[in-house]
Amino acid sequence: MKFFFYLSIFLVLSFAWCNQENTDNETAPKKENEATQYTHIKAYRKITKEKKDFVFLITSEVVPTSREFEKTFLKLVKPYQEDESPLEFHIFDFKEEHQFLLVELRFIALPAIFFFRDGEVSDTYKGNGDEQSFGEWLEKIHLPLVSEIEKTEEIEAFKNQYLLVVFVEHTDDEKIMKKINDLAKNSEYSNLVFVSKKGEENTLTLFRQYDSKEIIFDGEWKKKVIGKFLIDNQKPFCQKLTRENFEMYYKMEDGVVAYLFIEGEKEKEEIEGEFVSGEQYPTNVLINQLSEEFYGKVWIAWNDVAEVQKFAEKYLFESYPGLVITEDQNSKYYRYEGEWNLEDIKSWLNSYLAGELKPATKSQPIPETNDGLIKRVVRKNWEEIVNDKTKDVFLNIYAEWSSPSKQFEQTYKELAQKLSKSKNLIIAEIDGHNNDLGNGVTFANYPTQFFFPANDKNEFIKYKAERTVEEMIKFLKENCKTAEIIAEEVSEKETVEETEEETESIKEL
Repeated sequence: MKFFFYLSIFLVLSFAWCNQENTDNETAPKKENEATQYTHIKAYRKITKEKKDFVFLITSEVVPTSREFEKTFLKLVKPYQEDESPLEFHIFDFKEEHQFLLVELRFIALPAIFFFRDGEVSDTYKGNGDEQSFGEWLEKIHLPLVSEIEKTEEIEAFKNQYLLVVFVEHTDDEKIMKKINDLAKNSEYSNLVFVSKKGEENTLTLFRQYDSKEIIFDGEWKKKVIGKFLIDNQKPFCQKLTRENFEMYYKMEDGVVAYLFIEGEKEKEEIEGEFVSGEQYPTNVLINQLSEEFYGKVWIAWNDVAEVQKFAEKYLFESYPGLVITEDQNSKYYRYEGEWNLEDIKSWLNSYLAGELKPATKSQPIPETNDGLIKRVVRKNWEEIVNDKTKDVFLNIYAEWSSPSKQFEQTYKELAQKLSKSKNLIIAEIDGHNNDLGNGVTFANYPTQFFFPANDKNEFIKYKAERTVEEMIKFLKENCKTAEIIAEEVSEKETVEETEEETESIKEL
């Protein structure tokens, strides 16, 4: 069962914006439970205003997974209530009039779980819906803001249990500990566990469990400097690519992302050291050695091809394991094609960082025959067809899996039929999913059409009018440089015959 259920665009757009007066007057749900409270918006406003510490679960009756998780929530928070937990536990039933919470709390999926400290969001649960993950999170938020220990060896228990531990030894310096407490309250550091101990001097060490690293802070004891140190050093050099962290990697600005794809046990053996599918943070000889040199410059996100097949196919690997660096939100990429050893991979990464690599080109094979009314373009014949300076070119960018592309297909064929007698005009199409585009062309949706005028191919024009034969002919008459537009009437029979010929030609490929 998938834990997160993304709210559909239709559902979000159909919600009416909340009238605050109406929501303040709504009555509390009638449900009651000893372990928690079912809360309405007025009560939520009250407890945040009172700066309370509480856990806030948002569910909805229209999202079955959130109702299912509610059972887990009630089961796991009950022992804390029985032990007189200092936290309150609240469940909120999300309805259409609560759309403002999407913006206020910045969530897009249900269930959504927040931990509030002093009335402000301090942490957000990012795990799966299983009892173990949520139970560990509950245990973590019940820790003191900064746990105080008496003996240095006591830190080992924290290091073994938590991924990221900040250990501060201090000379009972109130100013330093105030800075540490302020950082611990900040939601930006919610994935860190803070531990302190009185000592003979002031030191701060960050322990990273996933690669067994100990990073010692050696900067000024200023809150901003300490905070930057913690941010810069808490990321894992390599972790499994998941739905939850995909956006982080996709929009990564601090360093570059190298995606590592493996396929089955045989490929795992080729990567030096154990690399078990399912481990979030693998222990691996090659990865650890790369981390020593490239931490902060390169980040590796890995996954088994079977779990991210469509994403992996984009890079056209001939075999796995495969390693690729992407740029410009995946519009350009650099595929590693060397041997799987430390020195070759280090050399490749250094060449990339020095700007010495050229982006890979993705292209389907050039069609053996291409004499239809619609010319089939792939990246390898882009120069020959699209950049032919003697021809005006109208290009449709489509994807086989795109329903709008399928719906537009017949209209585009009819356009090609009507303009078949035109001179110096090419009606063309390209599979944008399986081919890179030339001339710096970018687009957001399938299908998209561009016009490339003769003589100046870099002054291409995106077609924005209605996708009808009449409007496209009008557009071409207004913009063609050398083509003589001759529009003929086409019978339904001719269009069907042309469609069948095109279909058979594609099947042969």
